Amino acid sequence: MTETATNESVEYVSTDAAVEALAAELEKAGRIAVDTEADSLHHYFEKVCLIQIAAADSVYLVDPLTGANLKPLLEVLSRRPLLLHGADYDLRMLFRDFGFRASEVFDTMIASKLLGYERINLAGLVEKHFEVVLPKHGQRADWSRRPLPPALIGYAANDTRYLERLAQALEKELDAAGRLNWHREICRKLLDQAAAPLTDSDPEKVWRVKGWKTLESPRAQAVLRSLWHWRDTEAQRVNLPPFRVLSNEALVALAAWGEKNDDYATVPKLPRNCTGRRLHALKKAVTQARRLPDSQLPKPIVSARPPRIPNFDELNSKLKQIRDAKAVEIGLEPSLLAPAATLIAVAKARPATLEALKEAGELHDWQVALLGEDFLKIIVGIKTRTQQSHAGGTPE
Repeated sequence: MTETATNESVEYVSTDAAVEALAAELEKAGRIAVDTEADSLHHYFEKVCLIQIAAADSVYLVDPLTGANLKPLLEVLSRRPLLLHGADYDLRMLFRDFGFRASEVFDTMIASKLLGYERINLAGLVEKHFEVVLPKHGQRADWSRRPLPPALIGYAANDTRYLERLAQALEKELDAAGRLNWHREICRKLLDQAAAPLTDSDPEKVWRVKGWKTLESPRAQAVLRSLWHWRDTEAQRVNLPPFRVLSNEALVALAAWGEKNDDYATVPKLPRNCTGRRLHALKKAVTQARRLPDSQLPKPIVSARPPRIPNFDELNSKLKQIRDAKAVEIGLEPSLLAPAATLIAVAKARPATLEALKEAGELHDWQVALLGEDFLKIIVGIKTRTQQSHAGGTPE
């Protein structure tokens, strides 16, 4: 029989003194469960709005928006083993906002994937293991608002309350399945990825939102590009996510209309808040795009044609067949065993050794152990056949 999670006692940490006291308490803790809440659905300039922590049966909600000095807490967390569910986003946000880097992580979502679970979200895992139903009403909340209502405090607390028990259960299953080291390898890589610099968006691609290909003429695409930049500027000005200013669908429809029309009595329906200054800027964006000389219209995206690799498609297909068969054999999602990008990289590089294979595909040791020998056999076979063909020989 399942039960609904209750809003048990939670300590709210919002002052320098409270942060220092929590840091001192966590120095004595073992593994520490951590989660974060941000406001990306409500603001253009997203930020960490809450840090949830659980240790030794206690739950703490740390409020970074009060301006309290979090350095003592973050220093302790950087030295302790942490538990997170879907750690990638949280670690990136903590690094971006506070320069925080963890030293050891156990990710319960990755563990559930390696064990072949169908439901890998936290609520599903908690219900499966502990017959507790977690409320869902905080998923789209604005976590920057204060004070936080009791329902959101309870929601936030539940994100870490069960992580230690869940991690213990999953750890046992991973160990029994011989996959604990797989998990450790992936989590170690997560730590490096969290601090990796994000690549800048390509200015020639960033405005090409879903549906842009329906705009066949370069002029209509120019209107879309101009409108995208208008929306982004407006979103920054009012600190709202771009979709809250105008949806992608509306952006494309407006671009199609704006290519040939300037009578705003016939304009596709705009949001009610698109008036005054905002509407004036929108009209200006459309007009500017319509007046651009042809030489400044968007050019078709032409991907640099890679050097022709003999039998590339055949090799990539055979690598995929090996990957898929092994995934079925061990009960793992094929993309977790080896993503498509990895197969392409290996097919291009055609490594001759296991070490070279690991480097070319950015593979973990466990992936090399499962796939390496079979991959190399296929690579060698195709290489040999290609060489014989070029020499005028006959494949065996």
